[in-house]
Amino acid sequence: MKKYVALVGAIFSAGASASNEPADQKHRRSQAVAHSAASAPTAEETRAAHNAAWEAPQAAGATWDAYVPLPPLTKQEIITAVKENKEVKMFLANCGNENLQYLLVPSRLNHALSVLDKDGDDEIDANEWEDAIAKALQKKLEQRRAMREANAEAFRKEIEEFTANFLNAAREAFALIDKDDSGSLSKTEIVRAVREDRPVIDFLRNCGEENLQFLLQPARLEKALAQLDTDNSGEVDVDEWEEAIYRGLAKRVEQLQAEQERRMRAAAAADEEFSAEFLTMARAVFDMIDKDQSGTLTKKEIVDAVRGPRPS
Repeated sequence: MKKYVALVGAIFSAGASASNEPADQKHRRSQAVAHSAASAPTAEETRAAHNAAWEAPQAAGATWDAYVPLPPLTKQEIITAVKENKEVKMFLANCGNENLQYLLVPSRLNHALSVLDKDGDDEIDANEWEDAIAKALQKKLEQRRAMREANAEAFRKEIEEFTANFLNAAREAFALIDKDDSGSLSKTEIVRAVREDRPVIDFLRNCGEENLQFLLQPARLEKALAQLDTDNSGEVDVDEWEEAIYRGLAKRVEQLQAEQERRMRAAAAADEEFSAEFLTMARAVFDMIDKDQSGTLTKKEIVDAVRGPRPS
């Protein structure tokens, strides 16, 4: 299984590998493993699940014996390892490679094995396993990338909606302050609004432009008005208001974009961690199946593993 670490670098341009994993990432993984062990199913639960898996094909009129040649097979490992190990079954069921998933389906087992067994020796060696795992991981990462792209498109629409709502709120706030409908805001109108008008207060508090926000603070109101009144008319007209509004909008959008970039970086880091954990689990599953440590998995081992014990 020497290629597992290299597979991460092949898929990620960053070239991260499990062997170079940061200490904090290793710590998180050890915590995850501990949590998994703490929440593992009981022996009775595992056996019940295996019995149910055996009874399902039986109810449909199929038996595993129908798909396993009666003469002894040369390789025992694939069947035996998957036989009583819930982790193996869960990994195969969710790995993303349909041929690995078909190892759990009696009617498709032989075909899946023939596809996985590229050299036709009736065994799945480490290279053949790794090829299947690499395809599975690539599919998983493509799904995660598609989700990120969908999130990016949703964020673009979110920014458009936020901008429209912000400008509407700004226009409404101006109209609420401009009681005489003169098209400009006097100091008297502003002072009254920031004391009494809740929609105006809420908008100014969250608008992102500091001079508009300072209108809410009596000690800073005069200086804020001087900054907003760029033509020194003694009032804030529509153009001056909008200049301040667009400064605030730019700052708010910048904040939202920074948060989105943080989420994207976190998602990329999560992909690398997911890849390392996926490859680690894939190797562990191979080792669980490879009972004789021969480095290859036999058909009988696989069948025994996915079949589970027959109900008594």
